Order: sequence, then structure tokens, then C-alpha cells
Amino acid sequence: MFALHNACFTRKNKEILKNISLSVQEGEVLSILGRNGAGKRL
Repeated sequence: MFALHNACFTRKNKEILKNISLSVQEGEVLSILGRNGAGKRL
């Protein structure tokens, strides 16, 4: 299991995530989608 609770992330003085919570259970799949250059690979 993977879990985040009230996570925040800022990059180059821009707030990317604010108070996000999620959990991924064993056997589930998580994908991160976004346009090219959106910062998916930090």
C-alpha cells in the first residue's frame, strides 16, 4: 500500500500540490497524466 496525507509540493515558487491525499492499494495501478513539459518527472 502507498498513501499520502495532506501532501504539499512547491517547485520554482509555484504551488503544484496543496493538501492532497490518496492511497493506492496492492494490485491497483496509478497513472500520472499531463502535457509535455508539465513536470511529471520531478
